[in-house]
Amino acid sequence: MKDDLKYRISNACILRLWIFVCFLFIPALSGYSDSRLNAASSYMIKVTDELPLTSNLLSSIRIKPRLVNSPPKGQIYHAVYPGHEGGTGEEDDITLEDLSSYEKVVGKPVAWVYFSHNWYHGRNFPMETASWIRDGGSVPFIRLMLRDSDKQYKKNRKFTLKRILKGKFDEDFRSWASDARDFGSPLIAEFGTEVNGEWFPWNGKWNGGGKKKGYGDPTYPNGPERFRDAYRHIINIMHEEGASNITWVFHVNNDDFPNKSWNRFEKYYPGDDYIDWIGVSVYGAQTPSDEEWPLFRDMMDEVYPRLESLNSSKAELINKGSNSEKYWL
Repeated sequence: MKDDLKYRISNACILRLWIFVCFLFIPALSGYSDSRLNAASSYMIKVTDELPLTSNLLSSIRIKPRLVNSPPKGQIYHAVYPGHEGGTGEEDDITLEDLSSYEKVVGKPVAWVYFSHNWYHGRNFPMETASWIRDGGSVPFIRLMLRDSDKQYKKNRKFTLKRILKGKFDEDFRSWASDARDFGSPLIAEFGTEVNGEWFPWNGKWNGGGKKKGYGDPTYPNGPERFRDAYRHIINIMHEEGASNITWVFHVNNDDFPNKSWNRFEKYYPGDDYIDWIGVSVYGAQTPSDEEWPLFRDMMDEVYPRLESLNSSKAELINKGSNSEKYWL
């Protein structure tokens, strides 16, 4: 099933490796390739085939204005969700030790480190985690997870889209934004990870579905419209508080669940004025016993035109959150 990022050792010699491969496409790019890392859960953003990794994002990328731009042509970003061996398995449970271990194994520093900010654990900006990531030379990639618990396929009762739109968490967002601003260096963030997947509570299924009465535009499905407006609301607050150092990502799943016309990920898009990068999760087999092992290229061939149709000039990345390709090796 589509679950949060975790990696575990199961049984004798089976190491579950979740490979997260991020591709960054510039408008002139006409193709992409499938890259695999025989290592821990990791990200890559790829501009062309078989290119070297950048050494340090903070020292090598261009910031304008204090945002993470596309890498220079002919270079890629190498980044990681390091997990925490022996930890809780939740995506906010990451350590410097695990990051250092990963970098030692692959022999490369990482451009950014991806992790979740689960609001059921707290609403304050994750300053401690973001700081040690930056101190190590990487950019924090924060997944804003406004959910009541780690349970999936369940409706939120507290952190609902309706309550976000009513301003119930504006004070929290403003505090988060001011801390992000005062952090003083680039951040990457996303809200509504895999929004077209019913396993997360911000999916339209839990927020009005395909109904068109009772909220907003009477010609637009309520579920996607509420999410779109909630994401805009969050970003507007961040801008009002001067948090101009955040690169915002719109992150979808390659398939729509449920497979309904109102749930197509295009309907959730907040718009070009709000989003800097567009990301997609592409899932392979989830366990060694899965009967189907869909090919990454086939899935990307199918979803890529849809991503490009949102805005062909936006940077597009394959991620798990912030961004993923999940395979058993």
